[in-house]
Amino acid sequence: MKTISIRNEVITLVVFVAIIATLFTFLVWRARITREINDVKKQKEIQELAVIKNDIKEIFTQMILIHQEIGEHEGRIHKLEPDNPNYKLHLKNIQALKDVIKLHTEELKKCQKRK
Repeated sequence: MKTISIRNEVITLVVFVAIIATLFTFLVWRARITREINDVKKQKEIQELAVIKNDIKEIFTQMILIHQEIGEHEGRIHKLEPDNPNYKLHLKNIQALKDVIKLHTEELKKCQKRK
């Protein structure tokens, strides 16, 4: 009878250890999958931030060029008389460029919101 009792205890212990090992394996497997999912999410966020950074860089580059062009038009205006038709043309060009800068500023705000 004693050997049957010991055998039952050993079987119970083996089953208990197997259940614990299965649970541990499941938890490790779940942790790995969760980590991989988080890594993928982080990579997507990094890629999105890189795209936003490039968009912002491009917008600033365009704004710098527009400011230079505005400076050129303002320089030409100083050489002209106010009744000259080119004077008004340069004023219109300056206003159009300032409108473009406003649009770029709005785009920058959108980029900041995307962050």
